[in-house]
Amino acid sequence: MSSSVIRAEKLLSDLSGTFLGNFFNRGIPAFQFRIFGGDYGLMTVDELAESAKSGEQMPSGLSNELAALWLSRAGQWDQSHDLTNDIADPAGAWIHAHLHREEGDLGNASYWYHRAGREMPGSGVSIESEWYEIANVLVRSHG
Repeated sequence: MSSSVIRAEKLLSDLSGTFLGNFFNRGIPAFQFRIFGGDYGLMTVDELAESAKSGEQMPSGLSNELAALWLSRAGQWDQSHDLTNDIADPAGAWIHAHLHREEGDLGNASYWYHRAGREMPGSGVSIESEWYEIANVLVRSHG
């Protein structure tokens, strides 16, 4: 392992209080977010979901897409929906579709799935499992 990777792992460990070295070796999807002072840390999809459910403040530095997912998971549907209106790409449309599916407006959800270039999940796919699918895709593309 190079000394720069070791230094990066030490820096991230110091900043976040959690040893993150395994992220470098295992390929676990994680994304960067800003922490105090403009430094960076890593967060997994599970940690994003847990932080939203725990009542914590949203991590700063999230992309608009990840922020919209965080808000959705935190039960702040209106704020998440407002934010998706400002995301003019297929990821924003996918999150928008997910939100309308969550509220039960399947006609509107269908429109947004079409705009995202995706099929609406079948009735056997839970809202939660779709949230995780979207989050994992976004982490890989925005990480």
